[in-house]
Amino acid sequence: MSSNKRRKVNNGKPTSNSQSIETKDTSQKKANTISVLIGALSVFLLIVGAISDTLGAFTGIREGVSGFFGVDNSTIHDQTNVPDVINTKETPVLSVGSLKSKWTMLIYVSGDNSLDPWLNKNTLTDGMMHRLQNSQPVQSVQTAVLYDGPNGTYRVTIKSDGKWFEENLLESSMGDSSTLSSFLVWGINSLPSEHYVVILSGFSDSLHGFGWDEHSGNNTSKNLSATSLRRALENTYTATGRKIDILHVDGSNFGLLEALASAENFADFIIAPTSNGWGVFPYEKFREAAGGLDRPVDYAIETANIYSSIITEQRLPYVIAVYDMQKLRQTIDVVGNFGNQLCRYIQENPASNLKTIQDIRSVSQKYNSIGEDQYEIDSNDSYLDIVDFAVNVSHTIDDQALKSTALSVQSTVFGDKPFIIRQIAVSGEMIRFDPFYGKEVNIFVDLSRANGLAVYYPSLNRPNQKYMDEYQKYINDEIFDITIDWGWSLFVKNCLQ
Repeated sequence: MSSNKRRKVNNGKPTSNSQSIETKDTSQKKANTISVLIGALSVFLLIVGAISDTLGAFTGIREGVSGFFGVDNSTIHDQTNVPDVINTKETPVLSVGSLKSKWTMLIYVSGDNSLDPWLNKNTLTDGMMHRLQNSQPVQSVQTAVLYDGPNGTYRVTIKSDGKWFEENLLESSMGDSSTLSSFLVWGINSLPSEHYVVILSGFSDSLHGFGWDEHSGNNTSKNLSATSLRRALENTYTATGRKIDILHVDGSNFGLLEALASAENFADFIIAPTSNGWGVFPYEKFREAAGGLDRPVDYAIETANIYSSIITEQRLPYVIAVYDMQKLRQTIDVVGNFGNQLCRYIQENPASNLKTIQDIRSVSQKYNSIGEDQYEIDSNDSYLDIVDFAVNVSHTIDDQALKSTALSVQSTVFGDKPFIIRQIAVSGEMIRFDPFYGKEVNIFVDLSRANGLAVYYPSLNRPNQKYMDEYQKYINDEIFDITIDWGWSLFVKNCLQ
């Protein structure tokens, strides 16, 4: 396991099924069989060894993780004003005779990296595509997958009767916005339905984008930035006139408000992890659940529940949240006002008040961004839980205007008509091999105060040039469109000197 969260490694190659050669010599057959078994085991071990940290984004099964300990604690925000949410284990199934398609799932898989063994049709690792190919038909659900891996690009369509259609395509750059928009336009036009779910599957990070493609040809854009993602969604809407009902970013660290804003006006709900994600890819379960649901809100919450149950069973720390995008603009405005008040408060007494704000930041919940460890949360991480920070500000500072805006942040995110309609956060401890110390160490990931929504708030202790480059790009509005003349980004730019 790398101690640098953004160091890229060579991707694992897909395995092929070895076949023994029949001979008339029985002993030779036995020797061949043993050789095949040993070869298959060797391939499997090589695949396991190939999986490592990639850009501090998405966590699959990782080398050096020798064990996981019990869940320490968990917090759940479940908004009771969302009616008729079904239980994970009681998903009804529509009758086989139903012919109407309610759902189309469009799965965009960036597997041209070390995630390929766990995403592709790999039987040794029970890969995601293997599970999909062997899943049962789901009436009223159509599915299409655009898969890019080390061996090229292909597209799969799964009809509601379970029929599997596969075609090889020219090598695609998954970091090109036109690749995503073309797939979505094709899917919406070819597989008409009442509701559309788009799943982005692969490595992700709020500041750095989604879906690193290690073999993207001459295209220098190897991943989708936030602005590229927005361009793809906008082009899809222009071409089809359809918004996406559900956008599911199945990666890591995508709960930054600035990143969520990329889908404003183009998606009704977003499902995303705020902390490290885990590579379980249970799309066959999501597909099955959709078959018994009518409303996008129910699908979004059920998906979060399914993910939660799988990861909790594996005793891993995580945060998953569902965002109602109808409340996005109000949340952006409220957080912007909060930033304005923080800046005003600091400017009244720069030396003393800046220290007060920094002290509150230091004790508030943060999420992995640029810390030196893939899992540990440290003071240099730049993704700050905005709700926990606002709570701490309202409890600490006796300034009525600032306190009022801090309370507004809390009520907007988790009020009567909340921005976050489902959020589950679980802390946990794990054992992993630390190459720096050359031994196994205990890693505790504390998510006890996590609320599922972050903003960019860098430490004043900027430890390296990469950290400084990210800061400069953020304040110069080179990463997100939302930061232009926004109160929170102006606070980060002008008041943290």
